[in-house]
Amino acid sequence: MHKTGRGAASRGNVRVAPPSRLLKAVAWCVALVSMGRCFAIQPPAPGKPSEDEVKAVYLFNFGKFVHWPASSATVSANPAQTFDLCVIGQDPLTEILTRVTVQERLDNRPVRVRQIDNPAEARSCAIVFLGANEAARIEQDLAALRGAETLTVGDQAEFLKRGGMLQFVVEDNRVRFSVNLEAVGKTQLQLSSELLKVAAWVTGKPRREVPE
Repeated sequence: MHKTGRGAASRGNVRVAPPSRLLKAVAWCVALVSMGRCFAIQPPAPGKPSEDEVKAVYLFNFGKFVHWPASSATVSANPAQTFDLCVIGQDPLTEILTRVTVQERLDNRPVRVRQIDNPAEARSCAIVFLGANEAARIEQDLAALRGAETLTVGDQAEFLKRGGMLQFVVEDNRVRFSVNLEAVGKTQLQLSSELLKVAAWVTGKPRREVPE
């Protein structure tokens, strides 16, 4: 994990399952939701991924269903040539995401997880997660990311209404996500139609044709 600013978040007693088992267990909820199912959130128990573990796997898999323009900072201005998944502020998800993505690649680049203090530094990230700890600063954070070719994801109430792109929601004890196409349309990002099909709900209209 690459750290910037606030340093590593404390995980407490959060249980982290081996990455390969998590990726196979959740099996990218696109497939499960399409059959009317998704990985249910269960009380802590051996072999049961936690809510944060499921969110971490979602964040990784979002990268498979989004197209970034070749001219974006996530591609052209990244000297490390990595696919950066970033978390703003201290959040247990950082450590879990790091473990989930060990030796994984997206867009033919090695995945790098970064914890960031200053949201302006996240403009070169492919995906940025803003958790509950950023609730008081969410508008400033999103303003700092405005205009960047970066997918913004959050799990706080009204994240989409404040300008975020994807928001985690819990329905029937299952982690789902909703989409704000208006926010996405202000960038050159393109979300796959497969991603939109399995969203809990979608607001706005795509600015351009949605790729498969």
